[in-house]
Amino acid sequence: MHTPGPWRVTPSCRIGNGSAWRDILSDGTEFAPSYIGEALDKDAALIAAAPDLLAALQALTDWGRDHTSPKDPNSPHALLVAASAAIARATGRD
Repeated sequence: MHTPGPWRVTPSCRIGNGSAWRDILSDGTEFAPSYIGEALDKDAALIAAAPDLLAALQALTDWGRDHTSPKDPNSPHALLVAASAAIARATGRD
């Protein structure tokens, strides 16, 4: 299980890393923000959004199991397969 979200981005607290680096913290811990890691500014927002993206993709695939069909050419079933593969990679089940 990953560190619970929400995650947020702040300027890096590490001396000498420069202005392009950001810390990623989890606010989903019980007592204090938890340090997740550090990333370049251009990557930090995407990384911080990971828990929300995963939850949204899981909800869409849950919905899609009941509303798509591999037999219907008009159905977005291939998107469900791709989303399921992405979830497996994100959760270490690939």
